[in-house]
Amino acid sequence: MREFLPRLSAWNPAKRLHMVHHADVGQALLRAIRSGTDGGVYNVADDAPISAQELNRLSGQPELPDENSSLPYDPWEMIVDTSRAREELGFRPIYPSFYSALDAGATWGLVRA
Repeated sequence: MREFLPRLSAWNPAKRLHMVHHADVGQALLRAIRSGTDGGVYNVADDAPISAQELNRLSGQPELPDENSSLPYDPWEMIVDTSRAREELGFRPIYPSFYSALDAGATWGLVRA
């Protein structure tokens, strides 16, 4: 996480991205192994994409500059469809949002600003 945060400084604050906790990656892998899948591709992510500004703020970083608001961005870039993992593997995230992981103390040492 900490290595990724500096990249946000060049993003539009409204750009959103899906997050996924290591516990959910592990859960999805176990479900795929147990299901006997034959090498299918599954998107695994939380249920609530977070904006660059929110992620920056929750990580204790400075607010993104106002001028970044005019940067172009695709609102669907970094947003994934997890329906196949839900339907075929029964995947449901343990941490359905960055906020739930933060409240559980499971966010790699990041704290609220």
